[in-house]
Amino acid sequence: MSRPDRALIAEIIAAYRAAPRQNNWVRLNEIRARLGAWTRAEVDAALLHLLNTENVSLEPESNRHRLADPEYRDAAVRIGGEDRHLMQIY
Repeated sequence: MSRPDRALIAEIIAAYRAAPRQNNWVRLNEIRARLGAWTRAEVDAALLHLLNTENVSLEPESNRHRLADPEYRDAAVRIGGEDRHLMQIY
């Protein structure tokens, strides 16, 4: 896997820091809404890169009722056959 654009990585981290949190978790739809004109594939690849190389966790939403919001549900990144909706940097 090639390294994603450094500007995109920086934008994702800045978006995480600017987004509202619940116990340090940020919804991926909040992050995606703060990014520039990156494609979904570019953002997904960057999120996977961050998961594998940085102190980042991507987790599914445990409260399935929250996934009734299509914007929230559709912003997930699919990893290992599982949709991940939340991001945490620690």
